[in-house]
Amino acid sequence: MSAPLTRAELRRLRAQRPLFTARFWADTAERVITSAAGGALAVASASTFVLGAPDSWAAMGVGAGTAALVSLLKAIVASRGGTGSASLVPNV
Repeated sequence: MSAPLTRAELRRLRAQRPLFTARFWADTAERVITSAAGGALAVASASTFVLGAPDSWAAMGVGAGTAALVSLLKAIVASRGGTGSASLVPNV
């Protein structure tokens, strides 16, 4: 069993892997929520969407869920870039 990490080691780990910071997860949550909303809106605006049809609502759920999942996975991959955010591009 390894010894617990010191504060300095935790800071260094967070600097290397933003995946372990609250800032990263807040950024990721915002991106996932807005992506899900965009996916739902895209399906709802399709000409085949029928307000009273259960299949249309299921399609909306799939669209929103897929967009959210892609956003989450992209954020996790982007965390390896070391920018501290869920973005693939460096801060401007």
